[in-house]
Amino acid sequence: MITWESEHFEHLPLIAVLTMMSKIQSDIRNSEADIVNYLFRQIDKSSFKFNELESTVIAKSNHVLRGSEYEAQIFLAAFDTTNAPTILIGQYDTTTWEMIGEYDTVPIEKGRGIYKTTPKKLGYETWGGLIKFHTPDGDVFYPFESEYQVAEASLIVSPTKMNVFYLAVENPVDISVPGVPADKIIPSINNGTIRKDRKGGYIVKPSRAGKDAVITVTAEINGKKRTMPKKIFRVKVVPDPIAVIAGKSGGRIRKNVLASQRGVLAEMRDFDFDLSFRITEFTVSAQVGGYFNEKRAKGNKFTPDQLKLIRGLKKGQKIIIEDIKAIGPDKTTRKLNSIVFKLI
Repeated sequence: MITWESEHFEHLPLIAVLTMMSKIQSDIRNSEADIVNYLFRQIDKSSFKFNELESTVIAKSNHVLRGSEYEAQIFLAAFDTTNAPTILIGQYDTTTWEMIGEYDTVPIEKGRGIYKTTPKKLGYETWGGLIKFHTPDGDVFYPFESEYQVAEASLIVSPTKMNVFYLAVENPVDISVPGVPADKIIPSINNGTIRKDRKGGYIVKPSRAGKDAVITVTAEINGKKRTMPKKIFRVKVVPDPIAVIAGKSGGRIRKNVLASQRGVLAEMRDFDFDLSFRITEFTVSAQVGGYFNEKRAKGNKFTPDQLKLIRGLKKGQKIIIEDIKAIGPDKTTRKLNSIVFKLI
C-alpha cells in the first residue's frame, strides 16, 4: 500500500516537490472559486431577466363624477424585448395548462398583449386565458380573467323648459348616468310612481297635478352608492281634445256627408300620447221654419231625432253641435269646443 505522500513526492528533488505543492494549492483555490460562483449563480437562477422598464398607469375608471374619488395604480412595468410572452385567449386545463377547444393569440407590443374584439350582444362579457413565459427552468403559465360590459350607445339631451309629465298617463323616460351600468341605477319619484319598462326605459305616472315631480337617482359607483343631482318635472293635466265630425271641427260640409256620420268624435291633435276620450253627450240645433230647434243625445252617436233634423235642413243653412262633453283617462269630464257647419 503506497501512501499519497510517497506516490507524489518520494525520490523527487525539492524543487519538484515545491512545484507539485503549488499546483495542488492552485487547484484547491480554483475549486473553491468554482463552488462560490456556482452557489452565487443559484441565487437568481429562477429570476426573470428584463432589459426594459416603462411607467404605467391603470385607473379604475376614466370617467369620474364631480365630488367622487379618482383612483389609479402607478408602477414600473418591466419586459424583455428579446423574450416576448405568448398570450392565449380561451379555455384551458388548470392541471396541464393546455388550451381547450378554439383559442386565439394576441399580438405583443413592448411586452404587452393587445386584445381587440367586437362584441355582438349586450350585457357582461367574461374573458381570459393564459400567459406563457419562457424561463431558464422552462415555460411557466400565468392564468388571467377579466370582464367588460357591452351597452347601447346613448345620447342625453335634456330640454329644461320641456320637463313635463302629464297626469293620469304613462310618461316614458330614459334615465342613465354616464359611465354607470343600467343595472346599477335606482330611480325614485316623490309624486306618483316610476317603474321599469320592458323596452329598457322607465314609465312615470304622476298622481297630482300642480305639484312638481322630483326624480332622484341613486347610482353604484366603484362599489359605493351615490345620490345624483335631482331632476324636477312639472306635472300638467292632459289638454282637452277637439270635437270633430267627419274629421272637421267646423266650416262647410255636404249635407249627405253630415247625415252619413255616426256621431261626434274626440281627437287629440298635436299631442304625442295615444289617448282616448269618450264623448258622453252633445246637442244638435238649427233654425227650422223660423223656429230654433235642438235635439240632445247621450253618448257619442246621433239620435234618430238628430238625424231627422239634419236631413230636414236645406243647403246654405247652419247647424250647431254644442254642449259637447267628454271623459278621458283621468276620469274627469271635459267641455269641448262647439262645431258650426254650413251645409253645401
